[in-house]
Amino acid sequence: LLARTLQQQQNLRDPMLQQQQQSPDVRMLVHQSHDAVDVRVLVQQLWRSASVGIGCAADIVTNYPFWIAAKRMGVGIPAMPANIFQLYKGGGSFWVSLGPTTMLEDASKKAFEDHFPPQGWLQSFGIDKELMASAFAGAFAAATFCSQVEHAITVAHAKELTMSGAVRHIFRERGGMHGLLLPPGMLAMMFREMPFVAALFYVQPAVTSRIYGMTSAGSESKPDARLHL
Repeated sequence: LLARTLQQQQNLRDPMLQQQQQSPDVRMLVHQSHDAVDVRVLVQQLWRSASVGIGCAADIVTNYPFWIAAKRMGVGIPAMPANIFQLYKGGGSFWVSLGPTTMLEDASKKAFEDHFPPQGWLQSFGIDKELMASAFAGAFAAATFCSQVEHAITVAHAKELTMSGAVRHIFRERGGMHGLLLPPGMLAMMFREMPFVAALFYVQPAVTSRIYGMTSAGSESKPDARLHL
């Protein structure tokens, strides 16, 4: 027993001694390889972020005119402004807001899911825990971010102001920070975002799993409860 213990201790020391006995060149190569891996991971993350940003920009180019036309008609002004530049007014702000909005929805969904009652309690009412968390995340994002950005864009079009001018107008004419943080229509926007985020974070993964068979070995699988569609 003593001999076996001594051998085990020697086996543990050998790798440490080998590492200490490595030449400076070898240690430098090891550090360089680790740095190269870190750089590759960073480049992949930046490329992924850039791809998402380009996709969001393409979505705004194609869909923003229809979205803003509905907004303009809702406040009683012509659907189409005088020129194409006026039509896309606020598109940059909307594009910039998509990233924080999605991150806020994702983080709040995770927080709601962690603090909701156990899954079995909700299932007794026929409700999936992740579905409820997604819906609540949509309402939360609408109340804390989406409605404020969209209100400023709508005011910019209705009053023919720049985006910064719209923010100043809301602050001066609609009660200061109260007007900026609690715009009209917030409750309606919360109900709008609830099904949207539920579809984004719950329905879409379930449909993807069903169609592309992501439950096979070695791939990211989803809980069976999400494959009910």
